[in-house]
Amino acid sequence: MNDTITNPFLGHGEKTARPMRHNQKEAMIEVHQDRIKLARYYKAATEQAINRALDCPEGPRLIAMVNWMKTLGPDDAEEMISVVACQDWLLEASPELRHLALHLIDDQICRIRKAVGLRELDDPLPGEPDNVFQIIRDILQGNKK
Repeated sequence: MNDTITNPFLGHGEKTARPMRHNQKEAMIEVHQDRIKLARYYKAATEQAINRALDCPEGPRLIAMVNWMKTLGPDDAEEMISVVACQDWLLEASPELRHLALHLIDDQICRIRKAVGLRELDDPLPGEPDNVFQIIRDILQGNKK
């Protein structure tokens, strides 16, 4: 019996698949290279923001808070949230510094999740409770819950 009759999808790929044209390959390579460049720019911009933060009066406090967070584990979410909520200097800081703080805090949350074998990013679905990152983001944006 003919396999194509029993499975109409068998052979469909051979009929419809076309070799990728050279200019399509070049376009894909160009997109990949652009992503690499953007990642480098983002990393450099973040490093510059960290260096600027170190030069401001709140910089040492921010670094101390982030270093403290490096000691936390997966069971310390409530402690992380309450400590951030009590940092009046951070809540009154410039939007740029609060954004940088959130970025650095997110790095620590991802580090903790990865260390225990969880996916680094795992946002809750609509209707589910906010995760630690979302709660801290709301606090730093002035939307205390």
